[in-house]
Amino acid sequence: MNTIETERLLMRKWGIEGDLDDAFSFYGDAETMRFIPGGVKDREQTRASLQRMFDRDKEDGFGIWPVAHKADQRVIGACGVFYIPDHGTDVEIAWLFDKAYHGHGYATEAARAVTEFAFAELRLPVLYALIHQANTPSIRVANRLGMEFHRMMYAYDRDLRLYEKQPPR
Repeated sequence: MNTIETERLLMRKWGIEGDLDDAFSFYGDAETMRFIPGGVKDREQTRASLQRMFDRDKEDGFGIWPVAHKADQRVIGACGVFYIPDHGTDVEIAWLFDKAYHGHGYATEAARAVTEFAFAELRLPVLYALIHQANTPSIRVANRLGMEFHRMMYAYDRDLRLYEKQPPR
């Protein structure tokens, strides 16, 4: 993946130092990270996370990418797909956005484009989302993507709602 572009957003590879300040604004925020395994990250933990995401993308050919707002090129979130740890070849889609950008449809826009990439380019047979049961906004995004609740699942040291989506026929 080089880039995924939507009307308002651009997903691309991480520029570790160039994206660090923007990424730290959401990875370092307690409200934004309240449902994310591992919770709030300090600046060095954020840098290490960006490096891991960059390396994972290089190794797997996909991963979690920065989401830049095309109007100002600011990284406002992250979205992408990755292997679910300890679940073989099962792939999860995830999204996370700076709280200043909540409520504008950016998560749905980015996740919809990543879902299309996952089915068209990666040819995945199914795509999963693991969502904390109290994370109502993310549950709404999953529903907008046409994902269906499948069951509760224990992952990332917690019980999570497992959503799934099959490719279009």
